[in-house]
Amino acid sequence: MTLWKQRQFYLWTMMLICGMMKLSLVLEFGGKLGIVL
Repeated sequence: MTLWKQRQFYLWTMMLICGMMKLSLVLEFGGKLGIVL
């Protein structure tokens, strides 16, 4: 049970980090695109 909870927590953490990275990339790209346009 504990192992499953750890695995679930790890999965959620990875998803959150990936989401934040994607969001920052999109914001950075959007900013560059805004400057270009």
